[in-house]
Amino acid sequence: MSLLDITDKFIVAMKDDMANMIENINQITAQAVANTDKYLSLMTAKICVIEN
Repeated sequence: MSLLDITDKFIVAMKDDMANMIENINQITAQAVANTDKYLSLMTAKICVIEN
């Protein structure tokens, strides 16, 4: 196996790893946004109850 073949396999593996990492980051971001929306809506509801 030549150095070029090894390098090519390494680059392909890195590309796949980066794609997986991006997918994981997107899932974490979506969950963080959902949690923020959830807790902010709860806080808003509590503030509305306190004000009324």
